[in-house]
Amino acid sequence: MEAGVVDKIMSYIAPKIVGGALAKSPIGGEGVEELTNAWELENCTVETIGSDFLIQGYIKKDI
Repeated sequence: MEAGVVDKIMSYIAPKIVGGALAKSPIGGEGVEELTNAWELENCTVETIGSDFLIQGYIKKDI
């Protein structure tokens, strides 16, 4: 994502809660220090697949 080559995000989310400082995240990489620096998605959809959710959206491009 940092290289700017990602246009669309598809993330499957299960209805399960895991926690702790070492818990796995669905998104890897360096991340951001502050929420104001997070990548924003637009034109998002949420689809239920069994008991899971598929969230899709496009990276909002700054003009």
